[in-house]
Amino acid sequence: MRVAATVLSAWILQSCASTPGVDETARALVRDLIIADRPAGNYPIYSLPEMQIPGQPKPPPPDPDDPRLRAYEAVKKLRAMGMAAWPALIESVDDNRQSIPLAAEIPCKLGRACFHLIADVINARAPRGHFDDYDFILDGDDLRDWWKERQGRGLRELKIEAALFAWTLAGHARPPKDQPHYAKQLLDLGVADPEIQAKPFRDRLPGLSVPKAPEALVPLLAPQSGATYMDRRFAIERSGNAWRMLREFELAAFPALIEGMKNPDLRSRCFGIIEGTIHHWGIEPHNDLLIINADNVAAWWEPRRGKPLIELQREAARHALEGAKRKKFDTEEEKTNLVEFIQEQLDRIK
Repeated sequence: MRVAATVLSAWILQSCASTPGVDETARALVRDLIIADRPAGNYPIYSLPEMQIPGQPKPPPPDPDDPRLRAYEAVKKLRAMGMAAWPALIESVDDNRQSIPLAAEIPCKLGRACFHLIADVINARAPRGHFDDYDFILDGDDLRDWWKERQGRGLRELKIEAALFAWTLAGHARPPKDQPHYAKQLLDLGVADPEIQAKPFRDRLPGLSVPKAPEALVPLLAPQSGATYMDRRFAIERSGNAWRMLREFELAAFPALIEGMKNPDLRSRCFGIIEGTIHHWGIEPHNDLLIINADNVAAWWEPRRGKPLIELQREAARHALEGAKRKKFDTEEEKTNLVEFIQEQLDRIK
């Protein structure tokens, strides 16, 4: 009898050890988000099942072995697990392996999928047609620090903090945005008067002011730091204000931006503003067709000082169009689609 009891106890212990707990279940589901065991490619990953386009034949059913199906099923299960899945998701926020898109971004990294499975729950819902992320308390940086400082808090408390953050910045934005939109969300969370609870955020608003000259704005594009997550989040917000003002300067900011590119910490963001001004449309993964890159932009700009922006934008679009016509593609359809897209952008430059 004692032997039987011992054997039964051992069997129970072995069974419990081999049965994954909640965290292990979440980790297994996170692994299911990986659709290719390699770094994410700089091209779109399409969702499944394919959308039915009006007037077009019904798309074929997806291949049951397509790893995207497994990944989207894992998304459903991870969302259903709620906060219990967060530790496993946070473990993988730096993983750059190929995953599926949970937002309009390329490349589709596993880390970004994990980020969105948390951020989309916490961040306040932006107004319809609103594409900026500077109302979001979680913007993609330091998710680990955010969670480390907030472990033990309930979901409602975290959502109230995020909505108060968005409400405060919406009232401070240039021009002011739809603050009542966020007030409604706070009301749904039980916060009738956000003025009092938002005071810690409002007290930080004076620190978001930025200088007016491009030369003084460019250094603010550098990576930001802070003693706490919120210190760093507001520093990032101020950096974002500098970025937006530099975009508004258009060509007047180019000399300062090109000078700033000599600093490795500023190079990428400075060039991003220049590229976004000249090419205000993207053609990834065909960036080889663009007239400028980080290495040639200084030489490209020098003989064009004084020319109007519209002339430079047309030149860039024509350059990309001619390159697309000459380039070899895997299929003729891919080439035709890209040529037509660039031609549309050129036609819009007026």
